[in-house]
Amino acid sequence: MAVSLLLIPTTVTHANTINLKAINANVHRYYRTNRAVKIKVGLVNKNKHYLSRTLILPPNTIISSNSGTTDSKGRMNQMDINIRYLSYAVVKPILKNGYYLANQDPEGNFSTKQFTRIKRPAYRLAYSDGDLYAGKVPAANSNFYETNQILITTDGYLEFYRYNPTSSLTNPTSGFLNQPTSAAKITATKVKGNSRYLYTRTKVSGTNATHIKKSGNYRYRLRITNLHKPQTRNSENGAGYWSYYSIGGKLFYTLIGNDDD
Repeated sequence: MAVSLLLIPTTVTHANTINLKAINANVHRYYRTNRAVKIKVGLVNKNKHYLSRTLILPPNTIISSNSGTTDSKGRMNQMDINIRYLSYAVVKPILKNGYYLANQDPEGNFSTKQFTRIKRPAYRLAYSDGDLYAGKVPAANSNFYETNQILITTDGYLEFYRYNPTSSLTNPTSGFLNQPTSAAKITATKVKGNSRYLYTRTKVSGTNATHIKKSGNYRYRLRITNLHKPQTRNSENGAGYWSYYSIGGKLFYTLIGNDDD
């Protein structure tokens, strides 16, 4: 699920490296549900009408959070759940025609009985929210998300969203439908150098994956390579830091941090 972020670049900088410790980098903590967990999620329509829905996270669902600490009683204090980076397969039951996931992620006090902290899954990219956008990072007066999107969800799906701002069914703030154009469960991941290979049983149209086998869980392979060409776009709201990736031989970019407090 894409989130619209409109920045007006005033300076374009190309750097060999970015000191991630000196910026507000996208650092994710990952957790796996030990049981079914109920959370409150907000939906909103184009008229800003808000609905509250109860989403049930199935057992063994992997989620990410940008905050949260555990106290002596095993409670996770005010942990937010990045609901926007879960797969359509998980959030589908609460979606309603004309409504979209609200930009605010749900927070709550959870227990270690509900969640177990885990390492970053191999299919997830470091410092990326998992949403990657086709082409070059816009240089001036553009919405950074006005292009096709590939989403690698926290719970292990590869999703492709075609940008279509003119559709009456499209979220007017992002240009993407709630439902991906194409999606598949990631069945395996291999990491070699600065590349990772995602394997799926079915084809995800729009990703340019390679068909390598006729049967089994590893029929399609998608190569994702970190090009190590970070970009900076300075704006009235501070700097945004982006990273380029080659996905199936095509150029994509993803936000890895900013200067916001």
